[in-house]
Amino acid sequence: MKKLVFGLIATVVLGFVGNAQENNPSNPENEFDYVGRIHNEALEKIINSEKEKQLFKNDPTKYCENLLIQEKIPTDAYVAMLDDKEVIKNMDLFNIYNVSFSPEQVASWQENKYINSTIKQYIKELSLLTEKYYKDLDYEDFKLNVIKLEEQAYNLKNNDKAFILSTASLARHTISFWSQNASSLSRYTGTGRGLGLADLGGAVGGAIRTYVMCIFTGPVGWASWAGSIIGSGLAVSAAYVITHH
Repeated sequence: MKKLVFGLIATVVLGFVGNAQENNPSNPENEFDYVGRIHNEALEKIINSEKEKQLFKNDPTKYCENLLIQEKIPTDAYVAMLDDKEVIKNMDLFNIYNVSFSPEQVASWQENKYINSTIKQYIKELSLLTEKYYKDLDYEDFKLNVIKLEEQAYNLKNNDKAFILSTASLARHTISFWSQNASSLSRYTGTGRGLGLADLGGAVGGAIRTYVMCIFTGPVGWASWAGSIIGSGLAVSAAYVITHH
């Protein structure tokens, strides 16, 4: 398996981040809700531990793969997503480890010919909700509206359903995480906007690659979907923490 080079130049010492959250990001109706929880727990470990930072810097791909193994989540889709040259050749390639959930990136995803109109509309609506959150900082409003997007996905076919439910879980959890820790990490992250958007960019980018991979190599199990979202979202946000702050 190839190693990904992040160009991680410096390690920074971040203040302790607790895992207690006033915002409750959970949605028990979403069977992928563990995606966001595992992502946040792993990111918290990296922020608080120099040992974890170093392990991540040494080999980001292996770090995320080991996390999935510890959580008993299949790693096949995550590994294949990074290594499958046929998938990469047949899609509009973007560097998944240098991406943000920005309007420009969202617009470029709308041009991807391998994802359908349902997924494109979902990405667009999630982007609008995220931009709205960063304007008014009303987390409960953000959460309720993301859950409405999830409710529309419950009756969709497998790949569309997995895409939406897994990335929506990560969206609710990561925005909650950074909104709760914005003050304790303010000297590093400001409002946490960059980190929240990095998380979402990685997660949605990973979901797109997994979606395309399913077209060319066949379907994967839902737990494998979860693994690709957790791995790609964590890799982006952790790299962002280490390189930007």
